Amino acid sequence: LRKKMDASSNLFLLETGMNDDSLANEKVFVGDYSRNDDFLTNDDKLFMYDYNIGPKVAVIAYTYMGNMTKFENLIIAALETFMKEEPLYFIVMSEQWKDTYGDYCQEDSRTRRHCEKLRVLWVDCDEGWSGAVGCCKAQKGLLQMYETYGTEFDFFVYQDDDNYLRVDMLKRFLQPLPPDEAFIVGSTEDRKIAESIWDEYYCSDKYDFRYPWGQPMIYSRGALNVVSNGLRLNGLVSECVAYHVLHDVGFQIFNWMYSLPALLISLSDHWKTMYGKFIHSEEEVFGYH
Repeated sequence: LRKKMDASSNLFLLETGMNDDSLANEKVFVGDYSRNDDFLTNDDKLFMYDYNIGPKVAVIAYTYMGNMTKFENLIIAALETFMKEEPLYFIVMSEQWKDTYGDYCQEDSRTRRHCEKLRVLWVDCDEGWSGAVGCCKAQKGLLQMYETYGTEFDFFVYQDDDNYLRVDMLKRFLQPLPPDEAFIVGSTEDRKIAESIWDEYYCSDKYDFRYPWGQPMIYSRGALNVVSNGLRLNGLVSECVAYHVLHDVGFQIFNWMYSLPALLISLSDHWKTMYGKFIHSEEEVFGYH
């Protein structure tokens, strides 16, 4: 991974500035994709369109069926837009929706067609938005994904159901990278470690004490292999409960504790625009939350 990055002019290293002496010399790999389109050759650009040639990317979203209008507007809309060319779309849902989903898939030819592209990862988690619920779905969904499909995909994207992702653009970026190396891909919107929108708790307010949060969170196959045992041991949920955060910041803490190298790409969050801080041009953005 280091060799591939050092050879490219639009990739650089960022010191993490971690306060722990044992980690003081660690570095985070950062890729500023928007700088230089020469990062990819013309041959590489073909991978934007051919799933069978380019890296195999599994896109996973957590959702629920308590609001069918929302399910249609988010999950089904994804199938008809940015996931249209992809063979499968993985969704994580609580087991309580099994009957509802079964009924939906039998409604008519349209819903049957949609269900052919959906693969549900059923998890034993409570339903709700706040607290450890999202962390439970992320932890059990990713672990199930790893144990069932871990060798079938090169990269794993985990996101909320209201994320829009340019999958072809992401594949183009991931194409030169070795999936068996352990690293993550996250948003350039790095945050203070353990920052919560409810509590004023974080580990440090220094700019160099930051790490990408998980909205969405993209794992290489190697990285998912590294963290899989932590997922089995309830590590992600434990971090969310301890720091009073949702899964996105929980991912940040969890991955930082593994010292996973991170590549950063332009993934815009709605809070960026809400406070007038939208910094990416439309052409640069890989996804939008």
